[in-house]
Amino acid sequence: MGFRLQRPCVDCPFLVTRDFPLAGNRAAEIALDVERGTFACHKTVYRDQPRNRRGQFQGKLPEEHCAGVLQIMRNTDRWGDMQQIAMRLGLFDPSALGHDPVYPTLRAFVEHMGGKYVPWRGEYRKET
Repeated sequence: MGFRLQRPCVDCPFLVTRDFPLAGNRAAEIALDVERGTFACHKTVYRDQPRNRRGQFQGKLPEEHCAGVLQIMRNTDRWGDMQQIAMRLGLFDPSALGHDPVYPTLRAFVEHMGGKYVPWRGEYRKET
């Protein structure tokens, strides 16, 4: 997965200006997924494979991490495991991200979608 996207797409579910039809339980799953993994921009998931002049496949286009959720993570200074690894390897630079109207926190995103937010590990201690 790449980290080349700097701005969310116009249909990004993490934009507060976008009314995205997402079930609350799915929003909660996404918030937990980015703690230990990644979340691909939906526009980069199901792209056609490129072909050469003879029509042969040239490999799959890489999926890109969703810039909307990365902006939320940057704004709250809460990075998941994979994002931290990508930063340490020089594959991702948070300062290159744009400043779009995303939800202020993952909790706000989940609750707006009607889901029940489950805190990340370590977050329990900070809330008490």
